[in-house]
Amino acid sequence: MAGDVSNPTGRTAIARLADLDGPVAVAGKNVYAVGYHGTVDMLSLKNGHPWWTHKASSFRGVTLGRHAVYIATADGAVEALNRKNGSVIWRQPALRYRAVTQPAVSKDGVIVADYQGYVSWMNKRTGAFEARRGTGGVRVSNPPVVVGNEVIVINDLGEITAFRVSPK
Repeated sequence: MAGDVSNPTGRTAIARLADLDGPVAVAGKNVYAVGYHGTVDMLSLKNGHPWWTHKASSFRGVTLGRHAVYIATADGAVEALNRKNGSVIWRQPALRYRAVTQPAVSKDGVIVADYQGYVSWMNKRTGAFEARRGTGGVRVSNPPVVVGNEVIVINDLGEITAFRVSPK
């Protein structure tokens, strides 16, 4: 076989992105992407120039907050990276091996759901757990959706659960 998806060989950083399993995010003149067996990258939309790279693998996409990029790593840890330079702000390893979703971001929190239907809220600045609630024990594969002060999750059977996020 001429090419190997896990061994990128393109001329530009964009061409070398391999195994993108989740959505990319665009902010201003930059694109943020993460791949399995790869890296989280911030690239110039204009010319593909990599501004920064952080070694991480993910089956999910990236989620942008105002100052951070949030990812769920392939093993389920959740990380917050500085949007400007890719440095790790915090890492929450307690959700490893729970097949967490791509993170969602609310005003104060980072939210993921998992293979047992639990929804976990973490503090956006520290990664500390704020709350955890079950949705009935059925896997949630799609990321939670934040609408105003509500978080909506749809489990793999199509059942919808909504949580109201209370102000502190």
